Amino acid sequence: MRENRDRRSTATAVDEPGDPSPVRIVVDVDVLVADVFNASSPARTVMDKLWEHSWIKLVGSDQLLTETTSLLSTVGDESLATAWRSLIEEWRTPVTHPNQDHPALGSAYRGGAMHILSYDKTLTGPRTATALQGRFPVSIRTPDAFNAIFSPSSLYQEISDTKYDGPDRLPRKNQS
Repeated sequence: MRENRDRRSTATAVDEPGDPSPVRIVVDVDVLVADVFNASSPARTVMDKLWEHSWIKLVGSDQLLTETTSLLSTVGDESLATAWRSLIEEWRTPVTHPNQDHPALGSAYRGGAMHILSYDKTLTGPRTATALQGRFPVSIRTPDAFNAIFSPSSLYQEISDTKYDGPDRLPRKNQS
């Protein structure tokens, strides 16, 4: 999907495709960067909502994080990129996919994520949806579209028989 990208990875093994789960979510590079630089963006809103629920798993490959770190270093600076990488490493569920895979699609497929959040029109458009139909169950939406439908309580009922009691983590701004 994305052209002219460096897809080298230090990983030698590729994960088998994961079992699809509605609580496993991939966030593409553009959304991760928007989260860092725009506190009032839909990207920040959705990332804050995801963070507050420890049972929601942020899935991402080293390739996806390396691309994000590189862009943060270019747009921001090296210390910002390093600090971001340290924090995201504690949050994400790592996955390994073939080097030629699009980082978000490969992460979703190999990590069993049923949602991808992206601003990339080649991913969010109908052509990609048609191409992926029947291959693996994934919904690709922009952050604002995901925010419009995201219901933590409904999602929680998909994975648990217990009552949803609201967020189980402090907001990110309260984290050290």
